Amino acid sequence: MLQKVNRLLTILMFSLIGVFLGYSIYTCADCRTRPGLYALYSAPWYTQLLVCGVCVLVLLAVLFAAKLVIRHLYAKRQRAIAAAMRKRNASRDYDDDWYPVIRDDVIACITKEKTYPWDTDDLVKTYKCLVFWRSDRVYMCVERFVELSTNEYRCCPEYTWSIGQTLESFTEMSEQQFVDKAYNIWCNGAR
Repeated sequence: MLQKVNRLLTILMFSLIGVFLGYSIYTCADCRTRPGLYALYSAPWYTQLLVCGVCVLVLLAVLFAAKLVIRHLYAKRQRAIAAAMRKRNASRDYDDDWYPVIRDDVIACITKEKTYPWDTDDLVKTYKCLVFWRSDRVYMCVERFVELSTNEYRCCPEYTWSIGQTLESFTEMSEQQFVDKAYNIWCNGAR
C-alpha cells in the first residue's frame, strides 16, 4: 500500500512539473506572438510565471515531504519484517535457499551404514539419505535435510546430487553403489 501511495506521489510531482513547463512554454510563445497585449499590463509578462512557479514549488515541497514520510514508514516496516524473518530463521533448521521437496515426490528415506577399514579399527559411518524426484531426475540428499510439518522436506543444495534420470536407475542400484554415492555426495557437500 505504501509503495502505491509513493508511486502516486511521484506521478503527481512529475505531472505538476510537466503542467508548469507546458504553461511556461505557452506563456512565452503567447508573449512573442502578442506582445501588445502583455504591454497593457502594469507588471512584466513573466509575473504570472513567477506566481505559478512559487505555487508549484510549495506543492512540490509538500509532496516531497509526504514522500519522505512514506519512505520512512516503509523502511520501518521492512526492518520489522526483516527482524521477524531473522527471528524465524534462527528458530528453524534450514535456510531459505534449501530445496523444497513435496512429500509426494519423495521416493525413499533410507539410512545406510558404511564400514571403512582404517588401521586396526573399523569406522562405521551412518548416512541418512532422502531420495526424491525433481525436474525429471532422481536426486539424493545426504544428511542435510529437514522434514517440516507442512508436508514437505527442505534439502541443502550442497548435499543434494542427481543419481539418475529414471526411477530404474535408483532401483537397479546395488547397496554398495548406493552407499558409495551417498559417501560421495556427503563429501562434496562437506567441502
